[in-house]
Amino acid sequence: MKLASALVVVVFVAVIVVPAQACLPVTIEITEYVWEPGGPVSFCLAPDREAWAFRPGGQFVAPELRCHIEIWTEPEPDMVAVNWSMGVEVVPCGSEFQMVPRDATGWITVLPGMRGSGHRGPGDVGPVVMKVMVCPDQILVLGTQVYFNSPDINSDLAVNLGDVTLFAHDFYGSYDYRSDFNWSGSVDLGDLTIMSQGNGATCQ
Repeated sequence: MKLASALVVVVFVAVIVVPAQACLPVTIEITEYVWEPGGPVSFCLAPDREAWAFRPGGQFVAPELRCHIEIWTEPEPDMVAVNWSMGVEVVPCGSEFQMVPRDATGWITVLPGMRGSGHRGPGDVGPVVMKVMVCPDQILVLGTQVYFNSPDINSDLAVNLGDVTLFAHDFYGSYDYRSDFNWSGSVDLGDLTIMSQGNGATCQ
């Protein structure tokens, strides 16, 4: 079957690969995907918790934000391993892999469960990659705008005084997406609250 694609904004790539030792002889085909509610979306990462997702204007959408992928395999696995790669400016914390159950119809639902730090905003280039660990290798192109930021602004996997200094620069200075954690369009008290909640967090 052909891939069904509904969104064309900025390239969001899902690459289907499996390490050699994990690759089993199966017949597989990705038959359809649905990215809900579509792009653009901004993930606020932290080293010690799962990401929050926001739409423009500060609209909180997680856990309603999902990527549904229908895969057909023989034999049928109960779980599918999923890996997010978020670009060179974003550092993942701990394992990047999620084991995702598939339902009786062959669909998997990928939630924004990644942890990490750093930022990748509207001005940055390069794809966001989601790897679904199955065989054989395939490429699924999803059209959406996906951005990331974190109270761990300097990407050292710890929220500390160095990040507070950078946040204060953005809070009192000109707008910078890296500190607009709820993507409201301004760096304000809402972002200060998220910064305070993240203070002291480290990668476990």
